[in-house]
Amino acid sequence: MKSLRNYVVLLLSFVILGCTTKFLYRNIDWFVMTYIDEYVSLNDEQERLVEFSIKQLASWHKEYELPKYIAYIDELSAKPLEDIDAKWVKQQSDRMRSFSRGIGKQAGPSLYALLMQLSDKQVTELLDNVAEKHREYEEKYTTSEESEIREIYQERMEDAFERWVGDMTDKQKAQIVDWSQSVEITAQDRIAQNQKMFVEFETLFAKREDSSYFQATYDRLLNDPESFYTSSLNQKMERNRPLTFQFIADLSQGLTDKQYQHLLAELQEWREIAVDLSQVDN
Repeated sequence: MKSLRNYVVLLLSFVILGCTTKFLYRNIDWFVMTYIDEYVSLNDEQERLVEFSIKQLASWHKEYELPKYIAYIDELSAKPLEDIDAKWVKQQSDRMRSFSRGIGKQAGPSLYALLMQLSDKQVTELLDNVAEKHREYEEKYTTSEESEIREIYQERMEDAFERWVGDMTDKQKAQIVDWSQSVEITAQDRIAQNQKMFVEFETLFAKREDSSYFQATYDRLLNDPESFYTSSLNQKMERNRPLTFQFIADLSQGLTDKQYQHLLAELQEWREIAVDLSQVDN
């Protein structure tokens, strides 16, 4: 369930993907509370639990995770472009996921405690809001033609590429178009997956009194969500991943000198952010 996992990886998103100031890091508890409020209204005691848990998580993250990010950025910066291949790209994808899993493992007990404290009314509110998010996704993609979805894929990749390396060449734009036309479309599979996961989520709360079931299913939802994939989605992802890894490797090897310098500057900026954040007082 995305809402469950997003809660515990939100901190990573701020630091690695979007957080550029000490203010955000110092006030991460407020941002997390704002996110949670989109799904469920907490009482005062529950809010205090979340705030305390986030402060503990931020302290742990600063001490143990930020140094890993800094070392990782240094490693990326030193990687020769000509040595980048699909295998290496997959390894980096796995490492980024390991960062996310590390935060999930650290935050898991606190989130478990929060979920166990939710009243029946709060559970209903949470499920209603999750269902609404799913409906929004379904409405967006069930009315879209295949060509429109592939254009979305193309635009997302172009935005990501330009974010890291600047303006693209015509050849690179053509490569992105080719990639967007080659991958399997997963929108309908995601809709089916959302429906399946919603049932799992409903069952999880319905069996809260069964501690062994709740703990086992909770751990699986949090730490191994892909184990809930439908067979169709899993097959398409198994095909799409190698295509995407090879595509990224090809793009990386074809960077111009200007693009490469842009990439190094971006990495250095993120390194400085991580160093700066490591000096934030909790």
